This record gives sequence, structure tokens and C-alpha cells, in this order.
Amino acid sequence: MERKTFWIENKNEGLGELGDGLRGYASVKNVVDSYGDVICDGAYGDLGEFVRTGFVAVGHDHSGIPVGYVTEAKEDERGLLVGMKFHSTAEAQAAKTVADERLAAGKRVGLSIGYLPRIWDFEMRDGRRVRLLKEIELKEFSLVTLPAAVGAEAMGIEKSYRAGIADVLELEQAMSRAGIDKN
Repeated sequence: MERKTFWIENKNEGLGELGDGLRGYASVKNVVDSYGDVICDGAYGDLGEFVRTGFVAVGHDHSGIPVGYVTEAKEDERGLLVGMKFHSTAEAQAAKTVADERLAAGKRVGLSIGYLPRIWDFEMRDGRRVRLLKEIELKEFSLVTLPAAVGAEAMGIEKSYRAGIADVLELEQAMSRAGIDKN
């Protein structure tokens, strides 16, 4: 299984504690990452299946139990926007506590997707051979300490998931208020 790693960052002041969930960009697209890969438009595949079967881990540890489950996933013009809820286990609550404390202190929390590549091609960009990922099968996303690529920043904490993932316009407005450039 392959992985792509990005950051979430709390740039909204006064959002409070993490609560039971987290939201952020688990992946960005149309950008050459540090692995020399580009996730293309539409590559994420069946996001309904990812929400049904995907899980949230810490550091892509597939031998341990998940720390959470995917509640929502949406591809927008920036990348893969995800929502999750933490399980009530001690391991999950420890991960939630660390993420909450880091975000409350204005620190970054990394996110990374785990996937199987299904369809890809290669091309040269700026003298470098890059892999164009045209279709991937998402399996999980993880909270990580040292991301391999910095490319996605989003509001990372919220109190509840009753409202669901905001539509693109609502998200862009929130990002603008927080001083996050959507590009």
C-alpha cells in the first residue's frame, strides 16, 4: 500500500477543543509531491465505499486497531476533504488529545492517505519524471508526525459533525476568514 502525507492546521481562532471529530484535507491533487506523484482529478475513486469501509489510523499502523472512522469524504477543487470521529478506546483518545493540544497551540497535525494505485501514467515535468495517479483505491487516512509532503492545510477541529462537510463555497469563505489561500 502507498501513502501520501499532508498537513492540517488550525488557522481558526476560538474553535474550542477537538470534540469527537476532526476535519481536514487528507490529500491535495494536481500538485507534484515529494514522491514525484500527482493525484489527478477524479482519482480518489468511490468515496462512498471509502466512507463505508475506510478507517483512521496513527502513522499507517495497520497492525493496531483503528483510532477512528471516516464520516465524510468529498473531492473538491483542492483535494480530498475528509471528516472523521474518534473511537472511545484509550489509543484513540490519546491520539485525539495530542491532535487537540497541537491544534489549540497553533501547531500542525499531519494527515496521510493510504491507498492502492490502480491506473497511472508517467510524464516529464521540469526535467523530472512524475507519476500521474489517475485512479487509486483509498483504504485509510492517518494522523502522522512527519509528513513527506506539505500541501494541504485546513481547519482541523470542530465540536460536532451534525452539519456535515461544508459545500465548497462555505469552505472557501471559512478559509478566507482564516487567512488560508485556497490555491
